[in-house]
Amino acid sequence: MAKYQIWSRDEYGQGSIIDTYDNVDDAVKRGKEEVTKHNVSNALTADDRARNWEAYMVNIVSEDGGYDKYVYGGPHAKAANTIYCIGENAEDTVKLSDIEDAVVRIYLGNISVNRHEEEDWFACDVARRVIEGIDHQDLDGKMMYFVKKVG
Repeated sequence: MAKYQIWSRDEYGQGSIIDTYDNVDDAVKRGKEEVTKHNVSNALTADDRARNWEAYMVNIVSEDGGYDKYVYGGPHAKAANTIYCIGENAEDTVKLSDIEDAVVRIYLGNISVNRHEEEDWFACDVARRVIEGIDHQDLDGKMMYFVKKVG
């Protein structure tokens, strides 16, 4: 049975295992919590946060904004990005280019004021355009969180 680890990778390329889970959804949830701690749970104003965020997690969604069961698995040793297809009968690695209607969103945290709801905050560039690439220059020098399948 596969296990899933949430990893962080700092601006120097050093990776760290945060925790290990039996369920991929729990690993993703923990990654989102860590990103929220870095970017939202601080004393900065909303405008300052938008300019000074320090951590992110890659989300892969469909064009209509719905969340599919694709999980970003971080950079691979050969500099390629790993993406896991997680479903009832699928736990394979896929390429981003092979996923029909896939859109990348850079998750920056939960900015909801209501604890029973989540309002996702996604990264934008200085022109306020949503960042849609894993290799976008605004991600350089930031802490990245990702899920890694083990076992």
